[in-house]
Amino acid sequence: MKDVIREIKKYVEDHQLEMPEDMKRLFSRNPSSERTMAAAIYAVGEVSSASNFLHFAYTNAMNGTGELETLKKMTEDYLVYVGGLLTRWYTMNDGSAMVLKAAEAVKTVSSCEEFVELTAAVNQYFSQMFFWIDICFPWHETGRAFGEALAERPLGGK
Repeated sequence: MKDVIREIKKYVEDHQLEMPEDMKRLFSRNPSSERTMAAAIYAVGEVSSASNFLHFAYTNAMNGTGELETLKKMTEDYLVYVGGLLTRWYTMNDGSAMVLKAAEAVKTVSSCEEFVELTAAVNQYFSQMFFWIDICFPWHETGRAFGEALAERPLGGK
């Protein structure tokens, strides 16, 4: 478990200023089908949801309001699910590998303190990916085009 935490923390530290390869892959996904924007929007939702889930899980562990084995199983299952999505839909292969390692590591946790340490590290990863997607996304241009599209047709598409 400690090795996984170190790996995640190193990844987060190494990519504070340097864009992760996962972001380069995400923002080049499906360019011929013009689906890159959809992948980025859905990915930001996934990493945000994962961060929120992990915050909820480790807060319950810290406060003693959740039974450790239940929190471990829920977190393991959730991380396996999200780890699969990261590769399958967003080509975030590096992150997927770390998240799946964390899912395995959760099984070895023997205390709430260890659970908090591991899930907080994974949460840092998801928070950083949210940051990178936000930085890379062309919000200004997208907002302008969205406003123009809304002006051209009423809501509901009629």
